[in-house]
Amino acid sequence: MAHDPSRHVAFAVTQSSAAASASNGNPSQAPNTLVHAYLLGSQGQSPARHIGPVKVSLLASSVDGRHRDIIGLHPISRSESPNLSCVLVSSTGYRFYLHVPPNGSTIT
Repeated sequence: MAHDPSRHVAFAVTQSSAAASASNGNPSQAPNTLVHAYLLGSQGQSPARHIGPVKVSLLASSVDGRHRDIIGLHPISRSESPNLSCVLVSSTGYRFYLHVPPNGSTIT
């Protein structure tokens, strides 16, 4: 989990268990990795509003499946980028740049 105080957003990466992935009939399938965002209000004091989750496999659909093992979650402050909110880093060094709009409609 990571927090971006400049945008008042918390990010989390979760992973389903291997047993849950195997229950879908494909025991060799990797566990589902999910990205969540939690909006904390305009001053960062409001109850968290959950946005997502988004499956990393959907983010990685245009790249090789080897990049789906997420080892890093790093918020990008508003001063560093007005548009990018977070970067996920895979075990192979691949980076997924995410955007959460101010209205918190979705993670892209």
